[in-house]
Amino acid sequence: MESALNDFRELLAVETAKIDRSLAETLNKTISLLASKGNLQSSAGMILITRNASDTIPMHCQTAFVLLLRSLTAHGIQVDQSNKDTVIGVLRAWIKGRLLQLREVASQTAPMANQNPAEKDNYLKEIEYLGDLEIRRIASEVALIAAAHSRDKPDQQGYNLVFNAQVGVIQTGAGSFGIANQHIDQGASKALTEALAKIHALATADDDPQRNDVLDLVADTRAELEKEKPNQFKVKSLVSGLGDALSLMPKMKEAYDALKWAGTLVGVNLP
Repeated sequence: MESALNDFRELLAVETAKIDRSLAETLNKTISLLASKGNLQSSAGMILITRNASDTIPMHCQTAFVLLLRSLTAHGIQVDQSNKDTVIGVLRAWIKGRLLQLREVASQTAPMANQNPAEKDNYLKEIEYLGDLEIRRIASEVALIAAAHSRDKPDQQGYNLVFNAQVGVIQTGAGSFGIANQHIDQGASKALTEALAKIHALATADDDPQRNDVLDLVADTRAELEKEKPNQFKVKSLVSGLGDALSLMPKMKEAYDALKWAGTLVGVNLP
């Protein structure tokens, strides 16, 4: 799992930098607005600064969640009952650290810098509160994923399912192999390809920071579908990841709806 976590951290560092840059711009605009109205050192100023920082928390948390699942999937690791606590622990630790950083960023702005420490802390508690809610939500999401995956495993026999490099082959035990059902209906493949084309066009025209992630996932899914024997497990994982990425982009509802419909044809039910 360590290789997957290293990839996760590298990807997340890039996305975090993008969000931080956007936050810095928002804070500067807020400070300029407050200064122009003579409210730089006021309770209203502290409320706005805290809100600016808090508004990034859902995006930070969902981005971490999506990128960790993508990294695990790319390394052939499926979230189940055996590793869900580790996955939740990784996300919880990162989010807690991010909340502390957001507090520090907010507390050093002009509206906060010279305020009474107790009063300032009272406003900044909002960051911890919202962060804890996100941690609870993500922990529940991971638990649901683990439950869904574990439900499909045999109860009576302790098979260890390992997907090997050769497409379609799974190892069910020492020296025992089977063929996974990886057939994708031609109609489903066509519908998904058309949905991907629409998503690509919409994402290309969007200026959201998540756009590049969406375009990368579209390219990966297309490449898999174009193979003579597409790996259904991989296609489903990519479609699920693409759905998560699109859910972070407010202007991409049309693209999400297109993927949601096509996804059902390959066994992916997006919310």
